[in-house]
Amino acid sequence: MKKAIKIFIVTCVSIYWLFTFLYNSPNNFIKIEYQKEMKLFSTFFAQKWSFFAPPPQFNYKLYFTYLDENKNEIAAFEVYSSIIESKRNTRPFNGRAEMVDYTIYGSIEGIVNTIVKERTEINTTQPELNLHNANLLAVQRLNENPEQVQGFLLLKDYAKIVGKDKMSAEKLKTVKYVTININSEEIKKFANRESKKPNVESKIIAFNPYPF
Repeated sequence: MKKAIKIFIVTCVSIYWLFTFLYNSPNNFIKIEYQKEMKLFSTFFAQKWSFFAPPPQFNYKLYFTYLDENKNEIAAFEVYSSIIESKRNTRPFNGRAEMVDYTIYGSIEGIVNTIVKERTEINTTQPELNLHNANLLAVQRLNENPEQVQGFLLLKDYAKIVGKDKMSAEKLKTVKYVTININSEEIKKFANRESKKPNVESKIIAFNPYPF
């Protein structure tokens, strides 16, 4: 009897740690396959710290622009807002939308963090540069080898998914390049929530046209 209880406890603990590891791992096919189980695990065991976090000051905007062989614009879409909207509209059964958001947001954050890292290195070696010029140089460096930037290739692949979803097959055949732009958009303070003024957007990075 004692042996059976020990086996039961060890099994439960093993399953718990397995699901904890899977829950905290980056998004992957296994995690998507078991998204219902992950949702159940999150309901009972996930710790929520957002209550203690300060409110965000801005949102990201992600733009895909599709170009032909002469780099003329065919179509352009802002895609991150639709991901957030999908999360909001499919609650509480929005596991897939949550994972898409997590993956795309993580890619954007990876790019932004790389810019900050590059800018810090530039300021160390060229302290005479102001923040604006150091940032421009950092973005220029990222554009030299975008495929080496954490998150870029994933966004490029997502641009293909968006293109197939939003454009006709005939129009999609003419696409030869895609540009990926990331902006930040201010969030109005609560006291100004009724203001009619449009939110201010600031460019973070505009990648050069990349083969589609």
